[in-house]
Amino acid sequence: MYSVLCGRREALRRAAILRVARDIFSEVGYAATSMAQIAAKLGGSKATLYKYFPSKQELFAASLEDLISDHASDMLPPVPSDDTLEKSVSGLCRKLTSAMLSPPLIALFRLVIAESPRFPELGQAYYGKVVLPGTERLSAFLQQCMDRQLIRVADPMIAAQQLAALCRTSLHFKALANVESASSPAAIEAEADAAAATFLAAYRLE
Repeated sequence: MYSVLCGRREALRRAAILRVARDIFSEVGYAATSMAQIAAKLGGSKATLYKYFPSKQELFAASLEDLISDHASDMLPPVPSDDTLEKSVSGLCRKLTSAMLSPPLIALFRLVIAESPRFPELGQAYYGKVVLPGTERLSAFLQQCMDRQLIRVADPMIAAQQLAALCRTSLHFKALANVESASSPAAIEAEADAAAATFLAAYRLE
């Protein structure tokens, strides 16, 4: 029982560190963030922080994993039947588009683009922890659709990249540039449904 309670406390402490680190990274950038800042915000010591994460780089990578896990659950629908393919892909595109427009992911994307020329490890971490796993999940879903003969056979990774690119709509670029601080649900659904229709026009079997 004691070990279970200790394990829970450790997990809660780690989660608290990741939340604080994510906020500070997004607010002041990677270069300006220090382990001392994070420890001070947490109300603990740097020694405690280093116990969980040996370096700022490892803490940043872990914060990426933590952030993307918030959006990964239930992201992909079950493999549809032929008569539900359009509905399933549209629903998937709505989830992807909404996730891309979430303030934490927008802040993260800005941070990586701004800082990766000076800190290439940030771009590498972002690709390895966010982009690649997400593409692989999409690829596995599309491979199942191909196996069920719901869409034409193609390279599933390329198909996944194309689907993700279609979901990175004009709303995403407006959010990045602060043209629009928030998009309406109707606008998100319209652009996501258009992305799904474009994808299915290219991949659905006749």
